[in-house]
Amino acid sequence: MTNPKVSIIIPTYNHAVFLRDCLQSIIDQTMQDWEAIVVNNFSTDDTEAIVAATNDPRIRILNFSNDGVIGASRNRGNAEAAGEWLAFLDSDDKWRPCKLANCFEAIDGATDVMGHGLAFVRDGQVIHHQGSGPETRATLREMLFQGGCLTPSAALVRKSLFDKLGGFSEDPAHQTAEDYELWLKLAFHGASFKFIDDILVDYRVHENQASNKSLIHMRAGFAILDKYYKVLDRRTLIDWMRYRNRIASVYHGAAKNCHFAHRHLKAYSLLAHCLFVWPFYIKAIVDGLSGFARMRKK
Repeated sequence: MTNPKVSIIIPTYNHAVFLRDCLQSIIDQTMQDWEAIVVNNFSTDDTEAIVAATNDPRIRILNFSNDGVIGASRNRGNAEAAGEWLAFLDSDDKWRPCKLANCFEAIDGATDVMGHGLAFVRDGQVIHHQGSGPETRATLREMLFQGGCLTPSAALVRKSLFDKLGGFSEDPAHQTAEDYELWLKLAFHGASFKFIDDILVDYRVHENQASNKSLIHMRAGFAILDKYYKVLDRRTLIDWMRYRNRIASVYHGAAKNCHFAHRHLKAYSLLAHCLFVWPFYIKAIVDGLSGFARMRKK
């Protein structure tokens, strides 16, 4: 039996309500040269039964405790993967049927990372579409100062390069932002990114994001930004200004999430930190003066 073209790694924990649709979206692919590895963080729901019910030998399950680090689950799946390429699919998302076919039609010998567009879906309704890339954004400098430009469920990575660079970070300091660290690491090591405009994944939006998770994500963002700013080649005054602005944007994002979680004092504290780091961050000034009125309209 020959190795599959692509190994699909699906970390999951108590997502049985979504997992059936997720796996069916893989089975329905027009390109069938794949294997899927469900890395189950010892779910207490019907996860194992749902995987077994697919009755597809290309889909298998690994039980693995990740101690809260999703990158560890993805790395564990990679350790069992036999494909030339890796694809990552969150268990609450699903792919469009032509996802793999369209990506591999565009991939060439120079491509290391492939990204595409996605649809944000809430309660079965598409909220909006978002593209990935473009290539000019997929550099260390631009992703460092503007944020990542792709997401795991909408990306494929050449396995040989993923292995060479050590895969996802399992550093607890990077928890919740392991994917961002991976994109920066790939860019730092000269990976070739390619993007297509096709909308090929439905990305499920949840309403129950906890403010304490947002603070964990904020701290992870700071750790990653610090790590890669230090290795940036030939830093300039403009780089320093963009870096301060980027730090401010992370504070601002956490402030918004705390506001939505009704932690208003914490939100204003984070806005104050934002403006201390970069006094010219206009969004924070407007939100602070308006009591987040603009945010309520977003």
